[in-house]
Amino acid sequence: MEGCSILIGQDMPQILENWFARPSVGSEGFRLTLEVAGQIKPFELFLTPTEAKVLASFLCAANGDAA
Repeated sequence: MEGCSILIGQDMPQILENWFARPSVGSEGFRLTLEVAGQIKPFELFLTPTEAKVLASFLCAANGDAA
């Protein structure tokens, strides 16, 4: 289609079923765990405090909330 994007199959965004954030033991930062539909194992990410703040401000902006 002209002027439009079409998402098919693996291009479709995955559905986030659940998430957890907790302080990381032994290092300054946070562990972010994402449970995604269709995935057996959750994704785990380490975020520094700065990265966590940037992610939080991005999510707040996407939801129309004040950061």
